[in-house]
Amino acid sequence: MGVQPVSVRWIVVGGGFLFAACVAEPPLTPTPPLLPMPASVTVGVNQPVSTPIMVASATPAPTPIIHIVAQGETLIGIALNYNISLEDLQNANPTVSAQFLSVGTQLVIPAQASSAPVQAVGAPTPMPLNFGAPQCFSTATQGWICLVEAFNPNATAVEAVSARVTLAGADGLPLAEAVADPIANVIAPGGGMPLVSRFAPGAPAYAAIGVQTLTALPLADVSSRFILLETLDLTSETRGAEWIVRGAVRNPTSVNATRARVALALYSAAGLPVGARQIELENGLLAGEARPFIISASALGGEATRTELFAEGQP
Repeated sequence: MGVQPVSVRWIVVGGGFLFAACVAEPPLTPTPPLLPMPASVTVGVNQPVSTPIMVASATPAPTPIIHIVAQGETLIGIALNYNISLEDLQNANPTVSAQFLSVGTQLVIPAQASSAPVQAVGAPTPMPLNFGAPQCFSTATQGWICLVEAFNPNATAVEAVSARVTLAGADGLPLAEAVADPIANVIAPGGGMPLVSRFAPGAPAYAAIGVQTLTALPLADVSSRFILLETLDLTSETRGAEWIVRGAVRNPTSVNATRARVALALYSAAGLPVGARQIELENGLLAGEARPFIISASALGGEATRTELFAEGQP
């Protein structure tokens, strides 16, 4: 008999004594040698396992998107609307000039573009709006203030209007964005109204401005939600760039207005908004009541040649 390897184990018994015992280790079983892996594995008789081959299917070419230019649209605005750069849009339409873009022009939108503007999930589709040329003015304390005229081409009034104003670089890529809001709530059918957006001081220098509708809800019955107030005995005067308008506002209905506001817009000779301001009358306006007001606004750039008032209340 050969010598078996042993190991020493300590055994504890009652009284706390330790005994050492010699225990024989079981004999080691030799490990069988590893067999070489066959070059191929078969299942059953002469049935080799085959490796599947992936065959790429042909991808159909995307259908090109055609955009028809509407009144007030700009090339940079259309590019931002489809989430592409201005350069890509111009390359796809080499015969179209950004400076002489006309209504009805058909633009080919590159295949990588989104087929529709990105909107919040669950948000209602906005009513169509047209925009004039946006302008941004640098101020000493408020950063950039941007004004753009929104036109309502629909047969019904619209409310809850808002737009996204984007400052873009020379490459057409967005640098900064802000939401533009109207100076009053209701834009009449065929009417227009300035939207105002603000960029904090330090906003980057830009090469182009884009405008995209965010919200615009139809308002078939204006009187169900708003009271259109009358303006009376209007006079105006100028002090440099400031316009001061005085007059009275009257509630012509039999419904009390819990809130009443007057908004003043200043326009250049080219018809572009260059200044705006809104005031709210204290305690609303009773049915049939008329009350005097005074409102002023300054042209942020250029010269204002005319004014427009918007007066409305809410029941």
